[in-house]
This record gives sequence, C-alpha cells and structure tokens, in this order.
Amino acid sequence: ARAIITYNGRGTEMLRHDNVNFWELRHCGNNAHIVGDDSQIFSAGTGDFLFMKGLNFPGGANGLVHKSPGVRYHANGMVMNRLLLKVDVPTLS
Repeated sequence: ARAIITYNGRGTEMLRHDNVNFWELRHCGNNAHIVGDDSQIFSAGTGDFLFMKGLNFPGGANGLVHKSPGVRYHANGMVMNRLLLKVDVPTLS
C-alpha cells in the first residue's frame, strides 16, 4: 500500500492500470509511450490524501498507477517546486 499527499504545487496524477504500457514503464520510461490515452489521466488536488493498494494488496485487484504532473514554470522561467510525502507500507496485518 502507498499513501501520497502533495503539500505544495500540482497534485499527483493517476490513471487506471489498463491505460498503462507496463513494458514501456519498466524498460524505457518514455512518458510519451507509457500512457495510452492522455484524456484518461486524473489529478488529485493539493492537500488531497491518496491511499493506493498496490500489487501486493490481498485479493490481487488491479489499482491505480500514479505519476508526477508535468513541470510548470513561473512567469520568470523558474521551475515551480512541488513538495509531497510518499509513505509505503510493505505489508498489511
């Protein structure tokens, strides 16, 4: 299981597992080829708390895949920073 919260900046993006090319994700990491349909990307807001199951969750259900949003810039060209907290829980008892 994984918990994610964005404190500053754009929230984490997520998509359904069937909209992800997992081979590309594992081997190349080319973002343009990982997501099948960009219109099916959903976003959590700043301050929203996400709790996601993951592959080892009992029952084996497919879940969401999360990713960082695209980089945003201030008017002066500086990158807008994000601050987030990600906590992984290795097993649930």
